[in-house]
Amino acid sequence: MKKIVIFGASLGGERGLRSLPSSQRAVAFCDNARAKHGTLFHGLPVISPDAISSTPYDRVLIASSYYEQIFDQLIASGIPAERIDVLEAHLLEGRPDPTPQARGWVVGAVIGVVLVLALAACGLYHLVICCR
Repeated sequence: MKKIVIFGASLGGERGLRSLPSSQRAVAFCDNARAKHGTLFHGLPVISPDAISSTPYDRVLIASSYYEQIFDQLIASGIPAERIDVLEAHLLEGRPDPTPQARGWVVGAVIGVVLVLALAACGLYHLVICCR
């Protein structure tokens, strides 16, 4: 079972905790707010960012809207990038998972744009698509 440190001892961290699959187990929360260090959040210790390296963990899950700054902070403190994950935006914001159909539409739109740009680069400006 993978041990996870969740960065963000707040609503985002709570949502990150709920999103963990059964193959992962949170071992601690981490937060930049010094007032939270040494307290418990959802029954787990809240540690400082400096304490991550002395905590047995497999991955750090960033569960905060400040994920870019936190990612840079973790890298600067020596946490390898391949051990850092960021909670998906819809989970962080408490929105439902986009439906597979909506994801398919997005993928189709991206493929369409790439196709049109590639054809334009070749000098083709007229395209007829026939569907059965």
